[in-house]
Amino acid sequence: MFGTATALGADDMSEILHRRELVKALREDGHSLRSIAEVAGVSKSCIEKDVAHLASSGHLTEPEHTNGRDGKTYRKEVAA
Repeated sequence: MFGTATALGADDMSEILHRRELVKALREDGHSLRSIAEVAGVSKSCIEKDVAHLASSGHLTEPEHTNGRDGKTYRKEVAA
């Protein structure tokens, strides 16, 4: 559903697919990359890669607002 990688075992792929489903749900709900990383138990850079993969494959719609770990709400940055 969310892509495959070569040279990974079935357990590894299952873990990646499960994490990407979690990332998709949390990101679309407005969670920050850092907060998703804490929940998933992986690095922020790992979540950035998952988000990039999901977005490029059309499986993720970025939220208009993101809720930071500090409790603040941040607007989506628009590229200039």
